[in-house]
Amino acid sequence: MIKYSLSAKDGAELFLYLQEPAGTARGVLCLVHGLGDYSGCFTYLIDFFSKASFAVMAIDLHGNGASSGTRGHISNIETLYDDVALLVEQAKEKYPSLPIFLYGHSLGGNLVLNYVIKRKPEISAAIASAPWIEVTEQPVLKRSLGYFLDSFVPNFIIDAGIDASKLSHDPVFVENYAKDPLVHGKISAHLLASSCRSGLWAVQHAGELNVPVLLMQGSSDFITSIKATQRLYDRAPKETTVFKIWNDDFHSLHNEINREDIFNFVLSFIDPLSA
Repeated sequence: MIKYSLSAKDGAELFLYLQEPAGTARGVLCLVHGLGDYSGCFTYLIDFFSKASFAVMAIDLHGNGASSGTRGHISNIETLYDDVALLVEQAKEKYPSLPIFLYGHSLGGNLVLNYVIKRKPEISAAIASAPWIEVTEQPVLKRSLGYFLDSFVPNFIIDAGIDASKLSHDPVFVENYAKDPLVHGKISAHLLASSCRSGLWAVQHAGELNVPVLLMQGSSDFITSIKATQRLYDRAPKETTVFKIWNDDFHSLHNEINREDIFNFVLSFIDPLSA
């Protein structure tokens, strides 16, 4: 895997990763990680799709992984949309004739959906895995806390309360995730409030999605709300939107024990768009 850095609009150093297939690429899968994650949390997914003849590009967002910035904080969520735009621009620059597929997980799913609706990028499809539309645990209370603190101390950092054992049924992944030094469980008041607002905004504007979209979530997701994802799906264009629920799976679908089935389902969704 190739690792390289780029300068963001605000001067931050962001790290991108590229894994090319052994043969000719037939598409590019662009990955956007979730809160506290980084590109290294997608190893299984990256390996699968590179073997399926896709180039895979991933980015460590501001304040995550190897990229610079305060862990868990951003002063303006538009900066994260800019990060996604930078990822897509890099994919188009390197592979100008190939279809681009944008894959976002959790907070990354929130960012991808908002980015697609707001900025109308020229991509072939978007995949939102366990998107953060709402959090499952006391969503009204968490939103209210985030909104209140954001008004007075927007950079105040709190514990996001992510329990690694509720991310996947795979004990090896859970152990490795819990001790990974590049993973953090932090979120600022502003990022919390902004993510809550943008999740609700995405639901209200889901009818404006103008590319094929695959929504996926585990039925036993303890982190993000499957009911909220259903509300977004209900407002999205039915002819181009698919909502797949994975029975008994937890939040981190790309690290679940049935991940091969999940990857194959994603492949079946993007395959017809890769011709």
